[in-house]
Amino acid sequence: MTRRSLEDWATGNSALHRLDPRAKLIATFATLLVILSEPRDELWAWPPFFALITSAWLISGVPARVAGKRCLRAAPFLIVPALLLPLSAALTGGDAVGLVAGLSLALRACAAFVLVTLLIATTRMSSLLHGLHQLGLPRPLATLANLSYRYLFVLTEEVQRLSRALASRSAGRQPRLLARPRLWGKLIAVLFLRGWERAHQVHNAMVARGFEGQFPGPAPHALAASDLLGPIVFVLLVALVRVFL
Repeated sequence: MTRRSLEDWATGNSALHRLDPRAKLIATFATLLVILSEPRDELWAWPPFFALITSAWLISGVPARVAGKRCLRAAPFLIVPALLLPLSAALTGGDAVGLVAGLSLALRACAAFVLVTLLIATTRMSSLLHGLHQLGLPRPLATLANLSYRYLFVLTEEVQRLSRALASRSAGRQPRLLARPRLWGKLIAVLFLRGWERAHQVHNAMVARGFEGQFPGPAPHALAASDLLGPIVFVLLVALVRVFL
């Protein structure tokens, strides 16, 4: 996993890519609120909801396989909670309402996951964080999130180096079951020490380059009407589906 692999599709030039990050954030949160307010014992609104989400995805130009792969990775976390509701209803002597509620839970979780994936796939992470800061996110939290995102990949590279070193020294042999916890403990300790040393190096390099606790970003500016029109129409359509279905 590299930083570029997560931002491959955020460099596009579609209508969604060109929108102000704040407009996309507000529209995403508003759409999530409307969708999550759908009663759990009703399913009529979900086909129109997914039709609207699919239309937004088509406008973005991002391949559908991006959403498909991410949904497959999250499928266990979406399916297991949905199965617990009908199971609970069956154990307590309930009826088919538990099945409908479970399906509704799975659908709303899937819709929320696809919406957030679409937001990330059409907006650079740095732009999202700057947009959140301009919407009121405290600067220390924005800086912390930016640092975590930037250097998560450095930590991932250290884990990959340790894995290669272990594989080269063990010649493909798996340690015994009882020895594995001890081995994992040593690997975690080495990873902590390497991460600590790397953090000092990164900090010194950032200070040498003039870092003062915040990342540079675009100057604050008012949202343009062209940035708000599309998101407002989308949220209104979702709200109409919610009210009338």
